[in-house]
Amino acid sequence: MSEPPEAHSSDIQTAIARLHLKNNLIGYRNLLSYANALNVRIFPTTKINRHLWVSKGSGTYSEVFETRLDSEPSREVIIKRPNASFTRDDERVENLVQHQALSNIIQEVRILTHPDLNCHDNLIRIFGIYLEEEDNPVGTRPCIVFEKALMTFSTYLRDNSVHLSQDSVITFLADVAAGLSAIHAHGLVHGDLKPDNVLMVLRHGRLTCALADFGTSGTSGQSVEEYGIIPGTPGFRAPENYESSGFHHWVNKPARDVYGLGLIVFSIVTNDRAPPFPSDSEKLQHDDVACLAFLRRRIIQTPPMELPWDIIQHCVLANPEARSSLTFIRCLLRKAQGLDG
Repeated sequence: MSEPPEAHSSDIQTAIARLHLKNNLIGYRNLLSYANALNVRIFPTTKINRHLWVSKGSGTYSEVFETRLDSEPSREVIIKRPNASFTRDDERVENLVQHQALSNIIQEVRILTHPDLNCHDNLIRIFGIYLEEEDNPVGTRPCIVFEKALMTFSTYLRDNSVHLSQDSVITFLADVAAGLSAIHAHGLVHGDLKPDNVLMVLRHGRLTCALADFGTSGTSGQSVEEYGIIPGTPGFRAPENYESSGFHHWVNKPARDVYGLGLIVFSIVTNDRAPPFPSDSEKLQHDDVACLAFLRRRIIQTPPMELPWDIIQHCVLANPEARSSLTFIRCLLRKAQGLDG
């Protein structure tokens, strides 16, 4: 069995790799250091009206709120806040969850403020950070201030009135592929592609897909032994995520994002935000014939849209080497859009 290709090296890839290695040493001051070094705006408390926060959901490490910046003009934003506060000096109350949450924040800031990525149409944008002071216990919750999306792709797909034409499907897929291509060019791997992590934003007057949630992303050079596995979400993971898989040494490589792109295509053509696979589907996902038959049965259109189904068959393969490259998939999409090949 051949080895995965050598990883591309970049300044941002090196920085993220160091964050993963030193996760247990990360503290509150690291975020301030990163913010200053990256020239990230730190919003004063006078600009964030805490009374207007509306919870939009929570995860293992953080909760997301919608609010307004008190500025001229007033702007709607999204606040991503850790689930636990951070004391400045008492290490006894800091724990692994806090360190992981803060690491995720620093990682997202580091990735999305990179000069090549901070204004990319297909990546969500960061406006700055906000340090929420707390009294009981005394401490701080460092939060990220993001642009507000119109909705998640999950919400878009859940709307029963949405019946996408093949042209719309191709346009949205091209958006997702462009976002992936941008991070892959810097040796990064998203690792958790799913409709919840694709946001719908307006770019140049067009509804556009932008990738989000880079807190658990990784680098294409990180070994499983040294850095661990980029986690992902059950039901959306590539087959190499299973430890017993013969392809497990590919688990942190960009090929897993190609597989994820194929599952995004599947979500679009089925108008379904649910995971494509059961949480324990190792045998199914390692059998290409059975796997594609399983997915095909869930597509209502007969026959299915030709190009989307073709892309699924190029991406959702057990062997990472057998999957088409992201460059090839983008060429297919560009040809379908009448652009250059």
